[in-house]
Amino acid sequence: MQSRQRGVDLLLNVQDAADHIDSLTKEDMSRLLAEVSIVLGQLLERDIPTCGEPGDRPETHGWKM
Repeated sequence: MQSRQRGVDLLLNVQDAADHIDSLTKEDMSRLLAEVSIVLGQLLERDIPTCGEPGDRPETHGWKM
């Protein structure tokens, strides 16, 4: 499945879970969080900043690397 569609599906699942939070089991929450972790990780991998010149560091927006 393409990352974008997987992200859309995940968003819909998270929104649905938020609407029905009282009926979710621990297993439901565990599966949902595992999928969130995977999809966000894939999105971040695709969004890794590149360096301009050798020795340059990517912009870290205040985060230490």
